[in-house]
Amino acid sequence: MTARPADLAALRARIARVMAPPAPTPQADAGPEAAAQADRLAAAGSMAAPSDDLDVSALRQALAVRARRAQVALASLPGEDVADGVRRIETRESFCERMPERRPDWVRDDAEAPGELVFVDTETSGLSGGTGTLVFLLGVGRVVDGALTIVQYLLTRLAAEAAMFDRVAAELPDAPTWVSFNGRAFDVPLLAARQRMCRRQDLYTGRPHWDLLHPLRAAFATRWDDCRLATSEARLLRIQRDDDLPSALVPEAWRRWLQARDAGGLAKALAHHRQDIASLARLLVALDRVYADPEAHGADAEGIRRRLARLARERRRSAAR
Repeated sequence: MTARPADLAALRARIARVMAPPAPTPQADAGPEAAAQADRLAAAGSMAAPSDDLDVSALRQALAVRARRAQVALASLPGEDVADGVRRIETRESFCERMPERRPDWVRDDAEAPGELVFVDTETSGLSGGTGTLVFLLGVGRVVDGALTIVQYLLTRLAAEAAMFDRVAAELPDAPTWVSFNGRAFDVPLLAARQRMCRRQDLYTGRPHWDLLHPLRAAFATRWDDCRLATSEARLLRIQRDDDLPSALVPEAWRRWLQARDAGGLAKALAHHRQDIASLARLLVALDRVYADPEAHGADAEGIRRRLARLARERRRSAAR
């Protein structure tokens, strides 16, 4: 049987909604051509069309088998589904360090009394930051009652980005102060752009924001080979990651999930991202100590002095306006 246009349109809508068809038959019955088309369509979503000469019933069977396999893989991931295509993973760990109650002098921000500190980090489909770059994993951390709570929001299918932003917005505090690592240059502009594309309100731009990358560079650029977060973990925080998925492979782990429902690789990506946020919270406390006593931590005292002097001048100019 040759597929009619109406049948193909109905199939594309079904694929986009990721709805499992009834009672799948073994994939072998669908034939290798239908199985290959099912894998291609499920990975591409509704943007790809089936071949006009493909048996629609065979394709339905192949899609049914793939949908059931996807449900089993999804159940193996931590957390729970909070929307169609959005997985929420919450973890808590002890955190006895005291968070700053006022803006540290070494932070570039005009708000002296911060709102609730929210540690924010994203994993994206690419590093270009263009309109084709998706935020597939958004994490926020908050320190409350001696515990660091990290909530990760994961896209388990491409079409759920708007639903993810809605869920995050419903759970954020009213007046957060963002704490990030290079978030001013990358995470926040990308989140703002993606929210606009989803026709959602931008919740990230214009908020108080403590970006820890630049104060880290001022203190250690002349002391370390680089000032990546991983380097600060090893040199300053004394954190050693075991069996960690490298940052460069995190987007590939998500693509493998979309294409083949590889839950093992995605679980490692989630663990890597969660540690990034935990390290960010600890880095804030550590930098406060470094700026209070540079020599005790092997920091560049002159680099710190220059940064503090520059920020003081900026604040005086801002106050004079």
